[in-house]
Amino acid sequence: MQENLEINDGYRHSDHDITQYECIIAAKVYGRCKQQDCLRPDFIPGESEVESIPIKGSYCNEEEGIYKIGDQIVNIPKDQLIKYDASLPTGVSSVNVVDESFGIEEIKIIKEEPLSVYDNDGYWKITILYKFTYKLRFYDSGGNVINITPNPPGSAQKEYACAYSLYEKEIVLFGGIGQRGVYIGSNLFSNQGAYGPQNSPYVLVQAKASALGPNMGTITEDTTTYTIFGVTIGLFTIIKLYRLVNISVPAKGCGELPDCVQITPGDPCSYFNDLEFPYDEFDPPSSEPEC
Repeated sequence: MQENLEINDGYRHSDHDITQYECIIAAKVYGRCKQQDCLRPDFIPGESEVESIPIKGSYCNEEEGIYKIGDQIVNIPKDQLIKYDASLPTGVSSVNVVDESFGIEEIKIIKEEPLSVYDNDGYWKITILYKFTYKLRFYDSGGNVINITPNPPGSAQKEYACAYSLYEKEIVLFGGIGQRGVYIGSNLFSNQGAYGPQNSPYVLVQAKASALGPNMGTITEDTTTYTIFGVTIGLFTIIKLYRLVNISVPAKGCGELPDCVQITPGDPCSYFNDLEFPYDEFDPPSSEPEC
């Protein structure tokens, strides 16, 4: 908390007068949005009144692919959909996601291009690729785990198969007008997109996701019916477009540095007894939280 401040004639003064203005580079947000997407494998029919986005099924994430499911040879290569001829007697009756195995491995900005929306410049179409990784465990009709054998054929059996799902999202946001012919080069950020003559804005993506449920079904390609697997995913995401801008700010000189204090762990009960009682966690809120 700041103290010793007073406001006179619309200006704020303190014990230390402002001696100068400094030019700094700041990240100014031009466009931002949030979205809540339910991603459903495209081989699972969704209810008409429930909004969802179709995605492909689970891809094999084993280093060299899957050789067997149980005693049945299936030969599923890495980065291919986990599917096999439905006529094969693998014994798989259900599938589950191994606890604590689900996560977001990668968020990649794969395309950024300027648009003109209603003759207003400064809008950009952003294409984002999300990669979700997890482990699938297969069960027979009696609830017993069916092991998988990775490639090469002599590999040791495992109780799960490493897998992943992909979701490519497109969004249009205002990102400011970039002058043609202006290039950006900086080692401050590790850019995942191509920043070229359009002087593109930077893209920041934040995401939180969870596996809502595993899926098992069939698809028919040509004349062959395949057993296939997938995961329904709930995704919360925030996307921002920002640019580095120069601004002047009042400066009071160099900030003071406090001395380092050695912290020695003490009695945990002493720490606990000083905590305030968390009443709010026992009772539901009586009003909506403020933004």
